[in-house]
Amino acid sequence: MTTVVQPCVNYTEKKVVTVKEESVHEEECVPDWSQECSTISEDVKGEDFTPLERTLLKENLEEGTVDSEKTVTKDKPFQCSMCDKKYLYSSMLLIHLRKHTGERPYTCKVCGKGFSQSQVLQKHKKIHTGEKPFECSTCRKSFTERSTLTDHIRTHTGEKPFICSHCGKGFTQRSTMKDHMRIHTGEKRYECTVCGMAFVRSSCLGKHMKVHTGEKPYECSVCNKSFARLSNLKHHIRTHTGEKPYGCLECGKSFCHPSTYYEHTRTHTKEKRFVCPTCQKGFTTSTLLRCHKRTHTGEKPFECHVCFKSFSQRAHLKTHLRIHNGDKPYVCGTCSKAFSRGSHLKRHLKIHFKKESAESPD
Repeated sequence: MTTVVQPCVNYTEKKVVTVKEESVHEEECVPDWSQECSTISEDVKGEDFTPLERTLLKENLEEGTVDSEKTVTKDKPFQCSMCDKKYLYSSMLLIHLRKHTGERPYTCKVCGKGFSQSQVLQKHKKIHTGEKPFECSTCRKSFTERSTLTDHIRTHTGEKPFICSHCGKGFTQRSTMKDHMRIHTGEKRYECTVCGMAFVRSSCLGKHMKVHTGEKPYECSVCNKSFARLSNLKHHIRTHTGEKPYGCLECGKSFCHPSTYYEHTRTHTKEKRFVCPTCQKGFTTSTLLRCHKRTHTGEKPFECHVCFKSFSQRAHLKTHLRIHNGDKPYVCGTCSKAFSRGSHLKRHLKIHFKKESAESPD
């Protein structure tokens, strides 16, 4: 027999539960327990269990599959071989493993985006339907999920309940705090099986995999250029509209991309917080540091699909591909001669400058 209590969010008591054999399906997903919580057995409360484990245990209790035959507290027999995290059920482990492999078996029929869990796909579908049932009472902005609304409300209240135990920095979301803490631990558990590049988030690994597959599902309606990420398409569209919403408070210069804006602000602060552990050289962005590290490792993950030559940076590969496709985007405004590289155009412009200097009277 189980005892049912009213909904609650913070589980602080540690209880012992008794469990029979597992009886869950692989497609079961994690609801947002940080924001809303349905009725749950008293026995399932406790910090020993993840939100997914609480959900599945609750279902087992309701189905009558929990009795005194097996006692479970911290006993989690199914262990991940990649990060040593443990789970109560093999189905939980299967869902977790997708974070490492990047597998996304649930695909949106509208845009082709893949997801590791069916419930996340259902949430994503609301983007296409336009359904936003949760409205902020302060600014009337609407959201597809209650949890997103709760996070948004903190932008009004200034509340940052999730505190980093290393540096004391506060965050509005638990997931953001966990990602931040990996800066201190150096943990990057999501590794690309093709090139070995590691990432802090599984979503970043999924985006990275498109570099190898060549998948570009997001197409610009103006010039038909395709992109691997929706965010890249949004930023690209600004090249057509001329929109530059990110303005520097120091010099007034504007940018269409937030990352470019933040990189620019460091030219004023001279901040170089990304330091190479091998030679201690500092960089303004993590991207520059990552590229620099390859000078030590010799890694060249970007390969030309025509001649199979490899490069340490994607930009170098992009420039190299112009040899094969004949693209010459840099055009001289004086004589209309075109070049495949910006440096070649600059060198060419000096010819005109010298001619103008020689022809001008003293």
